[in-house]
Amino acid sequence: EKELSDACEGAVESISELIGTRVRHVPEEVSLEMLPELLSLPLNWRAVAEPLADALSPLLKNQKPGVLLQPLRTACKLPKSARPIAEALAGVELRGIAYAEGSVAAEILLALAEHNCQISTVASKLRPPLLQRLPLPDLVSIVAALGEQGLKDDLLRPPLQAKVAVAGPGLALVPPSRLLRLAAASQQSSCIAQTALGPVAGAAAQSLESWTAEDVSELMLLVATSGFAENSPGAKRLFSRVTEVLTPRLSALSVTVLLKVVVAAGAAAAHCRPLLEAAANRAALKGADMKPEQMMLLTQGVLPLGGSHPVVTRLLNFWAQLLAGAEKAPVLPADDIAQLAMMASMVAPENGLMFHVIAQRLQEAGSSLTEAGFASIDAAFPGGAGPKFPGKEQLLTFIEELKRKKAEESQSKAKLVPRKDRSRSRSWRSRSERRSRRR
Repeated sequence: EKELSDACEGAVESISELIGTRVRHVPEEVSLEMLPELLSLPLNWRAVAEPLADALSPLLKNQKPGVLLQPLRTACKLPKSARPIAEALAGVELRGIAYAEGSVAAEILLALAEHNCQISTVASKLRPPLLQRLPLPDLVSIVAALGEQGLKDDLLRPPLQAKVAVAGPGLALVPPSRLLRLAAASQQSSCIAQTALGPVAGAAAQSLESWTAEDVSELMLLVATSGFAENSPGAKRLFSRVTEVLTPRLSALSVTVLLKVVVAAGAAAAHCRPLLEAAANRAALKGADMKPEQMMLLTQGVLPLGGSHPVVTRLLNFWAQLLAGAEKAPVLPADDIAQLAMMASMVAPENGLMFHVIAQRLQEAGSSLTEAGFASIDAAFPGGAGPKFPGKEQLLTFIEELKRKKAEESQSKAKLVPRKDRSRSRSWRSRSERRSRRR
């Protein structure tokens, strides 16, 4: 198989060099008609891209906007070594985009934004008069794609402020999938979070019946944890409607989607406590169908209900019993057990039996603790404080000793790195010197 693979790679290299040479010496043989076929070939684009882009240059003049859209999409999907072709096609489309129909212009801009091609130029085109001609759903997708690519806030802000954030009732007519994409892009762009997330939440509130429960829960979580939009008028409208829309659907949801609703409602518990209680009760009834990692997610989601809530009490008792019977077969990774200790310390610090069992399991599996696990333990027992239970001092001593050993191991590994680097450097220099002597 390796010989066949090597032979195929060699053939591709040879064919690519032949095509590149032919295009370089006889560019007039290239035509726009053959471009789709050329772009579909598995070529070595390092050898082909630049001569092909040069040969295309005179053919691309005076092309109408949108004519090159399909080859542009294909070129954008090719490896980075083919970027000269995508750039040449993009340049032509962008130069004529001011004269394109709104829907055609939107397709061009979205294709470029989604493939991170000339995104600064794409953003610069989102200005009047073209901005007014772009269909709102397409503009939402374009801005979301630019946000996903990490475009600077100062380039994203003008189209958001000029059209998206002030679209009013029109924003509610944008398909849920596009609104959700824009909301998700707020995780990569603070400008979207500040400017658009609230209006998106308000628009979703108007059409929430057409959203799936999974998408509603994802939007809730994004809004509730954004740090910008959770108290906006749009967010308040969304939170006021989710309970009446989602509660009747809970019985029909799968375990996976139900858990998403619990986590989202938990993040927005200050506004959606009735939904959280309803979803938590429904999820607790399906506990027998859940895996341990799903039960962890459920436990995390219901914490805002407080340690005295029946669902929270039931879950903590479940963990105590499960961990107590897990001496020979651990049911949770050490980091998850540490996280469970942190969660229990927040809502049930008086549950000494549970912490005693957690301490036993941590000392059995503690060698696999990572920095995340240590952080959870520090949060559960800050400076040695926190819940009191039999074996606490022994657990904390064990954890400190484990931290010390891991720190020593890390330092020992760090000391070895420079030696390897120096060895590689000497080896590289010796090879270079040998090549120089041969010359």
